[in-house]
Amino acid sequence: MPTPLQNAVEAAWNSMWDRSTPYHVPTSVDTGLKSELTWISPIDSLSFANTGDVVLFNRPPWGGVSIDLQSNQVSQLDTAVNEGFSFDPQTGIIQGKIRFTELKYTGKYVVRRGRSNGSALMLGGSVLKGIQGAPAPGDDANVTLAKGYQSELLQTKSGRFMVGTYYDHNEAYCQAFTNSVFRGRWQTYQTNGKTTSVYAAQTSTAAQSANRNTIPVNGVPDNTGYSDYNSHAFSMQLLVVGTCNAQKNNAAALAASNFHDSAQPHSTQSQTVNSVLGIVSSNQPPVSRVDGPLALQSASPIPKAPEPAWKKKIRDDLASTITEIEKEEEDVRLGIKLRETTGLPIYGGFRAYIAASTLTITGTVRGNDAGVPVIEFTRLSGDSPEVNITLSPFQGTLFPEVEASLAKANFLKAVLGKRIVSALGSPKFLTHLSQLMNMAASHKPGRVVGSVRKSR
Repeated sequence: MPTPLQNAVEAAWNSMWDRSTPYHVPTSVDTGLKSELTWISPIDSLSFANTGDVVLFNRPPWGGVSIDLQSNQVSQLDTAVNEGFSFDPQTGIIQGKIRFTELKYTGKYVVRRGRSNGSALMLGGSVLKGIQGAPAPGDDANVTLAKGYQSELLQTKSGRFMVGTYYDHNEAYCQAFTNSVFRGRWQTYQTNGKTTSVYAAQTSTAAQSANRNTIPVNGVPDNTGYSDYNSHAFSMQLLVVGTCNAQKNNAAALAASNFHDSAQPHSTQSQTVNSVLGIVSSNQPPVSRVDGPLALQSASPIPKAPEPAWKKKIRDDLASTITEIEKEEEDVRLGIKLRETTGLPIYGGFRAYIAASTLTITGTVRGNDAGVPVIEFTRLSGDSPEVNITLSPFQGTLFPEVEASLAKANFLKAVLGKRIVSALGSPKFLTHLSQLMNMAASHKPGRVVGSVRKSR
């Protein structure tokens, strides 16, 4: 014969699925429930973490294409139905069976192709090698050398500022390489017949441990008082600033502009790596004085002498290039130039409707001093559904290939199913059910808060 505790537990469970009671699960999930000082909040949705970049395919002309599913939410929890329950008074274990007739899974996606993110330093190096969109080798000697000097820079206040600023804006500097005009100039622009790759090699030679105090980084100044190294560096800086501004990464543009000021007072001299590090350590971090889009000029708060004629000439020479960069970015924003052709991330939304199989909610029951059962659900388990998401389309020929790859991505479908079940087993949902059943078991009068069901 069932004990009073068993009868109370069974009655409480059944009342949670009786629409005529205030403890009805679908209604309480939808609108919430209040009884005296107890308030059970409604649950609009359950969230789980981004998937991170999942590679869909790697083939010409796209290179590696990945998708990151973000802002993941499971809703329509009010479609839960009762599939029975069991309670063992000897162990105090309760198991409830529920099923969702239709869950809704929504979120945002980011499709990426090639290597438009990662390290700006490595990306810039790979572009110079002509390996567009391909990852630079992780053990590249120049990258390793640069990281060694980074450790030295971190020993000084100004150096820490410079390194920190680079990492703060690394993503923006990576994005600059998605602009075909900027990327082309980075590869081919010449100063005195020498391209960026030549000056990069010059830097590498001067930075070798045996040369750091003897071979100048910037060579010998010419009759203008500046070396072609300085001229080329200033040209590339203008292009970085102009591209960042065109892509609305104005803080990164400001940082790139400020960077020039760290060593500018001494740039009329031949500088070894050691002397450059000395200049950095003796300087104070710059203070930004402007916000928003920058003019192509230094952003130091200290008034400067009139700009040398050679700098003005470089600005004039690059004015038309900056205009080309801005036009390309405007074309991207207007959809005239498809994002898939630029290497920029492609954003959109997705959804899926899922009929979940029967799930088991496990918990414990104990009687309080008054003999009233106290229930705590602690775990939800069951088979994971297969999730087939539908993406909002984007323009171009890449979308059908992404869509087709997703249809065959069984691993991703399985992972999403497991994550959805895990979200359903989160404390947020289990606590809601525990509170509701405890209220039902104690026969507390409850009232539904609100009467309008959420739209789907």
